[in-house]
Amino acid sequence: MHMKKFLIPLLFIWSFAASHDLWIEKEGNRYVLYYGHLHPKNGDEKLIKYKPEEVLKFECLDVSGKAITSKFERSYPAKLEGSCGVVFALFSSGYWTRSVHGLKNLPKDQVQDAIESWLSYESVKRINLWSEAYTKPLEEDIDIVPLENPLKAKVNEKITLGMIIFKTSVKILIWTKESRSSFTLQK
Repeated sequence: MHMKKFLIPLLFIWSFAASHDLWIEKEGNRYVLYYGHLHPKNGDEKLIKYKPEEVLKFECLDVSGKAITSKFERSYPAKLEGSCGVVFALFSSGYWTRSVHGLKNLPKDQVQDAIESWLSYESVKRINLWSEAYTKPLEEDIDIVPLENPLKAKVNEKITLGMIIFKTSVKILIWTKESRSSFTLQK
């Protein structure tokens, strides 16, 4: 069975650490951006409501990899209408700070007894049609790109991805599962 959709979390390490997922679903003639738990465990909610301004980009791309005019509804959940080869979303929940009192969604200078802080970015691509143009990065600083057509991959079949980090390339092996992917670095 071929995968109908293929999601690539760009900042997959953070995604696993935070245990939250960002994904795009096709609903009728539009795409909807969700955040939460794709596979909720006991006590977890499937959907976590986000602020519309946390969606920094929600774009429809053609088979050449260029953004095309589409209707973007900045709401919760964000919605996009268009005939897209790829749908791309960039999301930021802002600054997170760990302190001796726990984790807070605030900058370090606003948290008492702060230990560490980071600015969270997450991205996701939904590939609907394959094009060699999708082997090129969409973002300059960090991006994960398929080096082969992921739509031909079967469940549990490995595919190779390229990762661009500040203009440095790294190859990544991925094996597909029903809806979640695992990553290992290739040496």
